[in-house]
Amino acid sequence: MESRCKNNDYNDAFDENMFSHIALSLSGGGVRAVGFHLGTLDMLQRMDLLQNVHILSTVSGGSLVGTSYAMAAQETPHLALQKCFYNLYDFLPGLNTLEQILASVTRPVPPAPSGRRDLITGMANVFQERFYEQYYENAQFGVFWKGDSHIKEIIFNATEFRTGNAFRFQKSEFPCHIGNGNVWIDAKYAKMMRMGDVMASSCCIPVAMEPFFFPDDFHWPDDDQPGRPTCTAVRNYLRTERRDRPQKSFVPLMDGGVFDNQGLSSVLLAMLRRNKARENDAEMDIREPSGGRQWSSWMQKLLRAKNNTCDDDSGTGLDLSYLRLFIVSDTPLRSEPFYPANEGNIPDVEHGVMSRVTIGTVDAMLFAISLLLLWSVGDNLYEIYRRDSTSGLSGLENVRQVVGVIIPMITCAMTLAAIIFLRRTVNSVEQRVDGTLPPFERPLLYYIKKIRIAHALMMLRLRIDSLSALTTKIYLNRIRQLGYGVLFGSDDEGHSLGRRVMTNEIYTLVDPDCISKDLPSIESDGHIANIARIAATMKTAVWIDPTVSYLGRRELDILVAAGQMTCCYNLMHHIRERFVDEVTGTLPTGSAAESLYLRLLTFWQRFEAEPFALVDQRKQEVGLPVAN
Repeated sequence: MESRCKNNDYNDAFDENMFSHIALSLSGGGVRAVGFHLGTLDMLQRMDLLQNVHILSTVSGGSLVGTSYAMAAQETPHLALQKCFYNLYDFLPGLNTLEQILASVTRPVPPAPSGRRDLITGMANVFQERFYEQYYENAQFGVFWKGDSHIKEIIFNATEFRTGNAFRFQKSEFPCHIGNGNVWIDAKYAKMMRMGDVMASSCCIPVAMEPFFFPDDFHWPDDDQPGRPTCTAVRNYLRTERRDRPQKSFVPLMDGGVFDNQGLSSVLLAMLRRNKARENDAEMDIREPSGGRQWSSWMQKLLRAKNNTCDDDSGTGLDLSYLRLFIVSDTPLRSEPFYPANEGNIPDVEHGVMSRVTIGTVDAMLFAISLLLLWSVGDNLYEIYRRDSTSGLSGLENVRQVVGVIIPMITCAMTLAAIIFLRRTVNSVEQRVDGTLPPFERPLLYYIKKIRIAHALMMLRLRIDSLSALTTKIYLNRIRQLGYGVLFGSDDEGHSLGRRVMTNEIYTLVDPDCISKDLPSIESDGHIANIARIAATMKTAVWIDPTVSYLGRRELDILVAAGQMTCCYNLMHHIRERFVDEVTGTLPTGSAAESLYLRLLTFWQRFEAEPFALVDQRKQEVGLPVAN
């Protein structure tokens, strides 16, 4: 296809500024994402590309790396990566997340000023007290308004569950909402937010954790004053500024991965903001629409991405002249099959005692036990009365009699309460479906009582397992596909957005579809492939697994090395794909592209000789022990 543009330097291999402006997104994935993204940042820094990152979008586990680096870039710009590297290595290995969360939840003072005591409010305190306040001078979101950083667009992504859209904690050099087009807050309030609360919002995993309510669960500077003045002011602001009135003055937040686990849409919106400012178009609406037709119209701005040197400048597409490279660092879990995890996952329900006992039998047994307990309580009360009226009781005997009454009474009350609750729940369900289904010949409870315990447990287990597979694998995989479809769907081959995208996926080095015959070969059983394979199959967790080991190295070293290697390989692949001479099949001699490629090749040869060499070098540089 003949180019429609003149003086196009987008594919100029001799351009020294070929990667002068970079957008970087860091996906979610727990500690797996933290280590891999840290290795990616390290490789970019070694290639003198990290300081060219102007847009940073992060989700969940990626937000821990993103917030750490972005804050370090504000406080110590010349040592940002070193500080980020040290902080995460010093913090993560000793982090017993669950115990520390539970310790926060069970303290005399509730972990959230709202009074809530649950996992997410405890996690917010752990992040704030054990990480941000320990390693940074300013542990509030307002740090991004102080000083000057090479990152001009900072976006930490969460999802708000009132309208189902992304909720973006962001700082931009252009006008933007901190929140989304439906609900947002003013920057004067956003600056007061604790970074621990921002981080907890971004990584609030569905099912495993509860929603994090904004602003009530957030900590504000004057929470010790009556009425929580700042929190109240934020609630009032939400009530008056939201478009879909009537409003409620709080917003439930959860993991950013629910909406977009790669943080791609936030980068696209950041580019649209810049485009709007450069064209001085006050009417351009860059919010993500909710309707399908509106979404299609909005997407055309991205699909008609162009370079501003094009003759055919219709003004309807996204100007890409600013963006030179978009790196998507992504850590999807590689596990096959999605569900079930193994052939023995379906339990045997046809053998054993539980396969013969029904729910109705258990219900009858509980009812009989309750009657026996009632009889026991009455008998003990009568015995106390009889003895007391005749000869009296000693102190010890009196205590025994009282205990003999109280314990059966409490047990009986709890058993009866459970039976009544379950029956009312069943009746409530039956009332809800009444009118939507044909009438039942028998009450719903009749059929429930016929279900065997083993079958009921099997149904519960399979539902939990399938829900886990749906939310952590199938759903996220589908969202990922749709996001990449946007990036690579531009209709102009010469100036498409996709041509500027470099995917940095954690499984690259072990996926035959990602291996290029034009790059150095990778032995399937060599150290590089083994490290990548271990990293790509690590479970999504919020703590370091001490059982993971390879060549005497622990989990964090493995993940960081995988990030370094994968980023190095993908940069080589991107350079060749973008700048190679179609006639000779090589990079132009003496070009900036060739020079960059040769530097990367040198690093790759170091990986082949010693896969953990760069990890050790960085650890020594920041004063960390090499052996972990």
